Amino acid sequence: MIPDGEHSVVGNYINASYIGACNMNEEGEVLNQESVADPKFIITQDPLENTIGDFWKMIYEQRSPMIINLTGAVTENEFEVFWPPEVGQKAVYSTCGGRMWVQLVHEAQKPVWLERSIKIWPEGYEHLCMFVRQMQYMGWAINYPPATSNLLKFIDDVANPVVPVATTAGPITVQCRLGKVPSLLAFYKLGGIGRNGFFVTAWILKQNIELGMKAVDIYRIISHLRRYRLGFVNSIIIFQMTLKLS
Repeated sequence: MIPDGEHSVVGNYINASYIGACNMNEEGEVLNQESVADPKFIITQDPLENTIGDFWKMIYEQRSPMIINLTGAVTENEFEVFWPPEVGQKAVYSTCGGRMWVQLVHEAQKPVWLERSIKIWPEGYEHLCMFVRQMQYMGWAINYPPATSNLLKFIDDVANPVVPVATTAGPITVQCRLGKVPSLLAFYKLGGIGRNGFFVTAWILKQNIELGMKAVDIYRIISHLRRYRLGFVNSIIIFQMTLKLS
């Protein structure tokens, strides 16, 4: 899963990148270690209509236990869901080599996000199904950054689930909408590197601060993450939001 220069999705190609853990010493200095062999995250965008099945196939093959969706609350016409809209409903999506079945098992409203339990399996293999926890953060409007307290509560819930994640589970998938949507000033690009970059950076900062690090080097953390996905934390506004967390 290697992104091209424009982070595009073409045909049945899923644009996604592994993100390794960002380890630090007690002084908060980033350790120069490669950890893609055991990645913590998969960074991607919402699938296109012709890649929905391949997206779910990726989730299944990578054994991703959780999907973090950061698109936020946009209008119904601008955001097409890629899972069944009603609890109990099933949907089937074509892939490059078969079909994937998806069933919405449960949906619950949380303080500023929606949480869903989704069952997925390749056609003919329902006995080998897996359940995925999807968390759609709704507190990030197009023109305004999210409240820091709400986002930290969201990260807490992701990091400390009521039902523990199996030790054999794969990386967490973090995604945001592909393309551009209108904003008050011009167009706000949701390309899988701004919001996704902020979330992963905030996760790392919070985890290391809770471990008792005396200091954290945000610039080096972001530089380290850009080795996995170019353009991570891609604007001054996103960077300033990150600084507020430290």
